[in-house]
Amino acid sequence: MKGINMLFAAAAAVTVLCSVSCSRDNKLVFDDYDYDTNVVYVRQPSTTTYRLYYSSSTGQFLSGAFDTLDIAEVCTTQAAKSDIKVTLTLDMSELERRNAELRAATPEGTEPNLWQLPRHISLVESSLTIPRGTYRSAEPIRVVCTDLTGFYGDKQMNFLLPIKLTTTTGGVRTSVSNSTIVLEFISTRQ
Repeated sequence: MKGINMLFAAAAAVTVLCSVSCSRDNKLVFDDYDYDTNVVYVRQPSTTTYRLYYSSSTGQFLSGAFDTLDIAEVCTTQAAKSDIKVTLTLDMSELERRNAELRAATPEGTEPNLWQLPRHISLVESSLTIPRGTYRSAEPIRVVCTDLTGFYGDKQMNFLLPIKLTTTTGGVRTSVSNSTIVLEFISTRQ
């Protein structure tokens, strides 16, 4: 009997933790609209930092190389009443903001290792569709690497790809707090 009570207590604790976790997620994702409004947002992935390592002697990638990456889904808070087209662009202000922070934190007389826009990584599609009656895009936000040699350098290379939802169709708003996803690609020679 004591074991059953412990099992019920554990189940109750898990239920409470899941409820708290979900309510926190809802506040984080849905903090900029009222609950009667349908809003488009980026569902944040488990990772946004990708590390690539390559051999200085052979030039071969030891780990992290990719052709395409499925990054995240674009979602709505309510089922789409009609197809919703979402446009994706690069948010250069995020790149500028991060580099300004690096410059400010770098001691005078030294050159910071600034974030660069990766010319060899791009969006596969600049627009996605959330089909009528669904809550998420038919395809994820996906990036493609067109030239792995763009990751080679004499020092660690830091690349930043800030992707932002900029427009939607169908009278649906874009979330203010969850409309951008920032991908970091860090390349290191070993």
